[in-house]
Amino acid sequence: MYKNIFSYLKAQDYPDVESTIQDSYEELRRYLLDLSIPKSLYGPTIFDEDRRNVGRGSAASQWLVPADSSDNEFQMLLISPDTQATAAPVNRAPSSFACQAGSYINETLVSSSPALLESKCNTCPADSYQSSSNIDSSCMACSPGSSTDEETGAAICVEVDENLVSTGLITFSYAIVSLNFLLAIMFASWTIYFRKDPVVQIGQKEFLLLVCIGSIISSSSIIPLSFQAGIDEDTTAASRACATIPWLYATGWTLQYSSLFAKSFRMSQVVRNSRRMRRVKVTAKSTLIFVFGFLCLNWAIIIPWTILDPFRWERFSLGVTVEQTSAVITEESIGRCHSDHLGIWVGTIQSLHFIILAATNVIMWRIRHVDDRYQESKYVSLASLLATEFLLLGIPILIAVGDSSSLRYITIVFIIAFSDVMILLMVFVPKVLFQRQGLPENVSVVQSILRVGTPHSQTGVSRLPHSSTIQSGAGRTTRLSTIHSEDSTT
Repeated sequence: MYKNIFSYLKAQDYPDVESTIQDSYEELRRYLLDLSIPKSLYGPTIFDEDRRNVGRGSAASQWLVPADSSDNEFQMLLISPDTQATAAPVNRAPSSFACQAGSYINETLVSSSPALLESKCNTCPADSYQSSSNIDSSCMACSPGSSTDEETGAAICVEVDENLVSTGLITFSYAIVSLNFLLAIMFASWTIYFRKDPVVQIGQKEFLLLVCIGSIISSSSIIPLSFQAGIDEDTTAASRACATIPWLYATGWTLQYSSLFAKSFRMSQVVRNSRRMRRVKVTAKSTLIFVFGFLCLNWAIIIPWTILDPFRWERFSLGVTVEQTSAVITEESIGRCHSDHLGIWVGTIQSLHFIILAATNVIMWRIRHVDDRYQESKYVSLASLLATEFLLLGIPILIAVGDSSSLRYITIVFIIAFSDVMILLMVFVPKVLFQRQGLPENVSVVQSILRVGTPHSQTGVSRLPHSSTIQSGAGRTTRLSTIHSEDSTT
């Protein structure tokens, strides 16, 4: 075939093989009359006027199994000239060219196209590839998890790792939020139901309810934390969710600890004035200014943060890796809430929270002599210590997990949820137990406040069953005239 085409085109000034094969095929076939090849794949080649090859030797037969045989029996069949029958089998090339990367040899074109020198390659369909030049009749399928993004003729498959938090992990975090909500609602309901009990009245129900509300607000920050967006998805909803996280967490946390500060300060004023035999009215409204003041300090940081450097959803590239064996290129990225000066804003809020936490524990230390049923210094201090330890452990964990969205997410969820649950349990569980236990026999509410006449009596405080005076220090006598829990009059 090559000799014939060469002989046909050698006298042309500008030979065009492709157009000749496509447009002048019959003329080229007739040109075989002038072709004479002493040696070829099929032996001597000489065509007569009827374009028959008369240069071959005599035909030969061979025992073969016919292609259409159903019983696989050998038959003596006429095959070809003797020289060809004894020659080693040679497979003809299905295409004149090896297919380039991203394409393959189409068997349909091989069987239907008349020109041996014509390319018979097709591009690989979507989600399949050929990484190099080849003479294969099909393309390789992309490995699970990778694709060609609906593109054809791919030389490699692409796997996009968006590092999104799994649905199962988000569901688990919602279950934790629901548990926190349930605890807060249960303790708030208990406070309202037993609002006339001395444990609740002297424990100041207004601030107990604020602790529950603060826990709900703080835990609800986990919900927008679960919002996320893929590479090609709109980030508007995720960015708006990010912006609410500082508001919810900081407001809820501050509401809890400022309420504990206010109620402890109120109790300290009651006890201090009772020792001085002064009648002073300390109302809940007068101490709510501490709660409002701490909240304003938080908002004074969050408002400019939201305006000047808003917390928003951003995606960061983690690089590209190529797996030569499976011909997969992995584009890895991570999305998270981010602002340009995140460390400054978070550090400022954490510093404020540390001051509130320290002030709350100082006030609670001052009223440590008050019975545990009416104040929670020991329990809240323990909760604060555990929450602080958990936070100190969580920071290096967040650094260690690095670019793992799931580990980062679950660590933050546990830090928030653990802090809220510990405060609720440490504040309310002892009060529930004391309320169920009731006062010891022959001990009044007044005596029980300073652990007078109770099993918790301190050294230097005499046992005065059902009395309104206490002996302390160098024999000084102080009379607790009256304590009205509703308005905290001493």
